[in-house]
Amino acid sequence: MSGPSIVFPSRGIYDKKFHYRNSAQTDIKKTFQRAKRQQAQAERRAARGQQSLELDTNVLPLFARGAK
Repeated sequence: MSGPSIVFPSRGIYDKKFHYRNSAQTDIKKTFQRAKRQQAQAERRAARGQQSLELDTNVLPLFARGAK
């Protein structure tokens, strides 16, 4: 087992997409609702991707040479 992992922020403060929000202006309920919604969307996309993999019929079985 390795030591503790280091976690870095997803965006640096010098990134143009970074916007500072004061804690008084943050609605934690809305933040968690957004996170749950994004997670559900990602799960739906993954399920659709898995279904398309299962429906793919281009896969052929491989047989060993000289199988007895």
